[in-house]
Amino acid sequence: MKSRAIPIFGRLAALCASFVGVQSAHALPGDTQTQIVNPGLVTNATSLDFGSVIAGSVQSRLRVPPTSDTVVVSAGNALPVGGSVSRARFDVVAAPLTLVFINLPSNIQLTRVSGTDQMLLDQFQQSGLPFQIMGASGQYSFYVGGRLRVNPSQAAGLYQGNFTVTVNFL
Repeated sequence: MKSRAIPIFGRLAALCASFVGVQSAHALPGDTQTQIVNPGLVTNATSLDFGSVIAGSVQSRLRVPPTSDTVVVSAGNALPVGGSVSRARFDVVAAPLTLVFINLPSNIQLTRVSGTDQMLLDQFQQSGLPFQIMGASGQYSFYVGGRLRVNPSQAAGLYQGNFTVTVNFL
């Protein structure tokens, strides 16, 4: 069997000759779209509220669990006497399948309005795990409860404070 070399010019001429038969070419437009989304949004839908309480003669501990809108006396003799009791609710909106990490504070001080008296709010807990993978809807809600320490003969009045929930989106 013999082999023969075709010069490079001959190869190029053969390639060009293959396109000579093309009569016309058409260019067609393509469609594209992109949606820009925020990395995530968190809103505080409901506040953590222990309702009205009569202070006892010893230090008392009251708890609002993250699983229900009730107040439970876990120690002492303070007496819940009604009012609005609620766990805090936070709503998260993010792209589906976004991983979120939720961090709660360790404790805060509640201060009496028009005064300097304080109460400690600690042992924050949330419903669910501290991390979540957002579902197909991109929406997730979680609840936060905590423990309030009411001192003996705590001064009467409205006590307020703020706590920060941090949600990291990955």
